[in-house]
Amino acid sequence: MNLRSLLFTVIASAILSYVGAGSIGHDKVQPFPQPEPATVSEKS
Repeated sequence: MNLRSLLFTVIASAILSYVGAGSIGHDKVQPFPQPEPATVSEKS
């Protein structure tokens, strides 16, 4: 039972890491835009 769950976990993590392995170069990273303050309390 434990061997089966361990094998399933290893295979599932290998598949997920292969699917999500896309990467970008360090020079392509863009910062998140900051929203403009809308209320008086946000402006202060």
